[in-house]
Amino acid sequence: NLKCPDPQAADQSKIAIAAQSHWLLLLHGVAATKQILEFNAMKSFLAPTNDVVFKLLFSKSDNSELLISFLTAVLQPKSPILSATILNPELTKGASNDKSIVLDVAVQLSDKSKVDVEMQVANRKNLRKRIPYYLARLHQNQLEIGDDYVNITPSACIVVLAYNETDEENFHTIYELREQSSNTLFSDDLRIHLIELLKVSK
Repeated sequence: NLKCPDPQAADQSKIAIAAQSHWLLLLHGVAATKQILEFNAMKSFLAPTNDVVFKLLFSKSDNSELLISFLTAVLQPKSPILSATILNPELTKGASNDKSIVLDVAVQLSDKSKVDVEMQVANRKNLRKRIPYYLARLHQNQLEIGDDYVNITPSACIVVLAYNETDEENFHTIYELREQSSNTLFSDDLRIHLIELLKVSK
């Protein structure tokens, strides 16, 4: 059983280790998500949906295998992900209940493509405006003067949601650039992945 240490005494390493097992369960298809979201007040401090815990899980260098496993499970790349470099590993604040923390985890993969991983617990009613903006920001500034456009690498945004954003049955939905009538793919350079945890069946 997972026991939570005193929040004031728990260091970042212990938080990450304690929460890591829950993400591994999800990644291996064991639907323990309901139990994660229904933690009591003591255990919720270590829940992976906690802002700081989520950031620590993926930003710590010794958790690189966890990050690569997560990205592989979601992105289903044609070639294996050999490495994943966190572009913003810092935590701007130390307390887990500090709302001014930078929540997103920006990652550069071995093929130079970039991924923004977000955790969204509450429905702020602005996701469909905010996430395309994040993706555009991530995708920009790849080229220097004189560079060829063929050198642009794909960008993706993965949003893990603790609420239901869509009416889709699947817990993992993918949004990309397609022709409206024929559904023909225009480009695979921009993709948004939504992971709705409440739809993961027990």
